[in-house]
Amino acid sequence: MSHLPNGKIMIVDDDATNREVMEAFLTLEQFEVMVAAHGLDALEQIKEEQPDLVLLDIRMPMMNGFDVCRAIKAQYDIPVFMLTGLDAEEQRRQATEAGADAFITRPFDIVRLMARIRQYLPH
Repeated sequence: MSHLPNGKIMIVDDDATNREVMEAFLTLEQFEVMVAAHGLDALEQIKEEQPDLVLLDIRMPMMNGFDVCRAIKAQYDIPVFMLTGLDAEEQRRQATEAGADAFITRPFDIVRLMARIRQYLPH
């Protein structure tokens, strides 16, 4: 567990602006934040230092979010929230099959996102 009061969250997104905005907000909310620009980097970091929750973009280069989610769930008991700009039923189904704990569509309300995070990380 993290040394900050609310735990450690990993943001995995190939869009630097998305990463920076979420990182700034989560830091203000007293979370320790890890960031990765793609799935392979995320899996390496998770192996070294397991976060308490992962916010995972679906559309990324090299390895999509569904494959990253499956890899995380195969080895760790870490909640994974899939983030996407597309609210397609097919993506929701794929996220569920990959083991995602939540499916969140952009743009999202940061207050609602925090409420969902706190359901999984009550502190």
